[in-house]
Amino acid sequence: MFNKIIKLGIFLNLIWWNKILQIIDVVFRLLQSKSNNLFLVVQSFQSVVDKLNVLRTHDQYNAFVTEAKNVWSNFDIFTDVLGPAEFPQKRTKIIPLPIDENTRGISLSEEEKHRQIYFETLDNMIGELNERMNGFSKVLDLFYFLNPDELKKLNIEDVKRKCEALVLQYDYFTVNELSLEIMSFQSYYFDSKESESTGNILSYLTFIIKHSLSDVLPQMETLLKIFLTLPIGSASAERAMSVLRRLNNYLRSTMVQNRTSNLALLSMEYEAAQHHQTHPTQLYNKLIINYQTKPNTPNT
Repeated sequence: MFNKIIKLGIFLNLIWWNKILQIIDVVFRLLQSKSNNLFLVVQSFQSVVDKLNVLRTHDQYNAFVTEAKNVWSNFDIFTDVLGPAEFPQKRTKIIPLPIDENTRGISLSEEEKHRQIYFETLDNMIGELNERMNGFSKVLDLFYFLNPDELKKLNIEDVKRKCEALVLQYDYFTVNELSLEIMSFQSYYFDSKESESTGNILSYLTFIIKHSLSDVLPQMETLLKIFLTLPIGSASAERAMSVLRRLNNYLRSTMVQNRTSNLALLSMEYEAAQHHQTHPTQLYNKLIINYQTKPNTPNT
């Protein structure tokens, strides 16, 4: 039984899978973070694809085989019971080919089958990552000019061309008004000292709200909100479902929808809830100001 379970191929698979998962884990952590955006995600996807392409070489596979044999040799029980670290010699498998290609077929040894699985796995991963990255890139092309390094260099004609592409996707905007607001924001923001300290798209929206420019730049503010709220991954939805399973247990089976939603929101936004709990005065002042600024209507 021990002889059937422990094989060199298992060590080999563990080693190269561990390397691949370490590379991919960086992207998944970024997708689950709340500070992510399309720029960071596309850059991270491209970095992962480049690293996987580096692994997709025969030299790298041979290096993994050497590492697996070294690990095998470090365990005396394997060398004493199972012998040296070599792929088992089994009856070769004949893979028939179509008659018009080659009638004699191809024979694969145990080592060749592992090599084939290795390259097929990498090809599938690279293909899936490229497909997802292409989807993100199509959306990013519409908003790439908002990147601080790009926005500060654009003139009015460049901005109009970018706005024309946006209007085709979002009919809320108008080319002339949006382009004028972007140019106005460009002069406001990059002439201020705040652009030197932050320089990201979230700081654009913070700048507009801080200086009460929402009425002056309404379409620019909406454009920034659209970009910053674009769904990049499904982590938020999956997190919400995980929270719901913990909250709506058999002890709370009669809990109404409103209370369930409120508890789920508090659980998902735990950091914000903790901040308001430790700084209650800020929350109360904010609520009072919001109430004072609302119009005095019967519904409110």
